[in-house]
Amino acid sequence: MERNAADPALVAVSDAIAMVRQQRHDFINHLQVVQGYVQLGRPQDAVDYILRVSSRLQEEGAAAQLPWADLTWVLLQQTCLARDAGVDLRIATRNVAALPPGYFPAAVRLVTRVCQSAFTILQAEPDEEKTLRLLFVGQGRELKLAVSVAPVTCLERLISLLQRDAELGAVEFMRENLPMPAVHISIADGEEE
Repeated sequence: MERNAADPALVAVSDAIAMVRQQRHDFINHLQVVQGYVQLGRPQDAVDYILRVSSRLQEEGAAAQLPWADLTWVLLQQTCLARDAGVDLRIATRNVAALPPGYFPAAVRLVTRVCQSAFTILQAEPDEEKTLRLLFVGQGRELKLAVSVAPVTCLERLISLLQRDAELGAVEFMRENLPMPAVHISIADGEEE
């Protein structure tokens, strides 16, 4: 049976396969690094590396704590795209377990645009640490997204780009200085309008 390449189900399966391949590749690389430390007689470096990788994997698992499968899927995709773009994507959640489950297309659109815009801006930066942090915070039935970037000089460009994005519609931005300057974005609850 012939399938259309634009078939959403086929695209989703292709994306899932690409993510599994990337994870497998990363896992093999991690094992090789640990093996190298052991062969060099540097067991403490091997343990430290395992702890860093383990911490990172637990952090990446934060996306799975969100009660919306569509948003979790997009975050997993964006994690792979971030690696390709040379951006360290960090995802964290707070108080999201009580939010209503289902699908959340408004959040999917917003997160996709935030990531695409941030990756574009950060890729243009000289070779230095490039980080995008997304913190999802549940407040009642509302989801707030705190976005921060490093280098911090990119934050104003990101806000400006997002404010001009017609696909996002009206988005409320609040600037805050946390340990790193951030912008907070409110998203309506997960129910379809």
